Amino acid sequence: MLAAPISTISRIVSWNALLCGSLALCQSVPEKLSTPAAPQSPDALHLTFDVVSIHEWKGSGMRYIDNVPRSSFYQAHGVSPLGLILAAYNIKTVPFPKDVPAWATTTQYEVSAKSDAATDEALFKLSDSESYAAKRVMLQGLLADRFKLQLHSETQVSSVFELNTTPRTAKLMTPIQGDVGKTIVTCNTRRSEKGMEIDSKGCPFSILLGLLNAELDTPIIDHTGFTGMYAYHLMWSRPSNKAQEDTERYPQLEDAIRDQLGLDLKSTKGPVTIWVVDHIERPSPN
Repeated sequence: MLAAPISTISRIVSWNALLCGSLALCQSVPEKLSTPAAPQSPDALHLTFDVVSIHEWKGSGMRYIDNVPRSSFYQAHGVSPLGLILAAYNIKTVPFPKDVPAWATTTQYEVSAKSDAATDEALFKLSDSESYAAKRVMLQGLLADRFKLQLHSETQVSSVFELNTTPRTAKLMTPIQGDVGKTIVTCNTRRSEKGMEIDSKGCPFSILLGLLNAELDTPIIDHTGFTGMYAYHLMWSRPSNKAQEDTERYPQLEDAIRDQLGLDLKSTKGPVTIWVVDHIERPSPN
């Protein structure tokens, strides 16, 4: 069976639900922040999904994307078209794509896709990160074919944060070797009257970076060079309201990541990629 274990998927769903809300943008294994160049470019493989099934999903329960590496198997369960677009083009949620129709953010679909044995063989020869890049191209083709998606990107100068390490970072964030599926459970947050807390035993840095983007609502240019999994303890709170003034709160996020992780956030101006949806249609079910 090609599907990833449900236990692994459910762990990731709970975290990505925090980052993406109703979009349910989830993947069975988080990708690295930058995809290394493949010996054979995924774009040059010209791979496509041969069998695709799409149905509107009106159910309840777990929503996820099951994207098995080095295999053509792909399944999105209860995911919006916008969630599929973000996954296909590796778009971060901040800044949000423009000109997305309302139905494409609220209507959820179940998508199952698979290709032939030759495609599986070609993907199997790639590394995990290379196969993810190739499958993004395949998903882009699916969206163009079934959703008639057309979009483009623009570069604008905007307010951003630059994220850098400091000499304290190595003491506060310990690299962890091991299985992502076994350590990603530590990416879950705990909420209390004081704020939010992560006690990571190996949370991938890409997920932490996604959290920072979502919490700060500002693009982050990452200069840390971190791509692996790390152990750390982070406690922070959002700006409090009057009802919370009497409660001892965790520090605000910018202070927390400096003091607890040794990371430096600097507000500046920088290039930001903005994605614009030119056209998208509801797919016909099959």
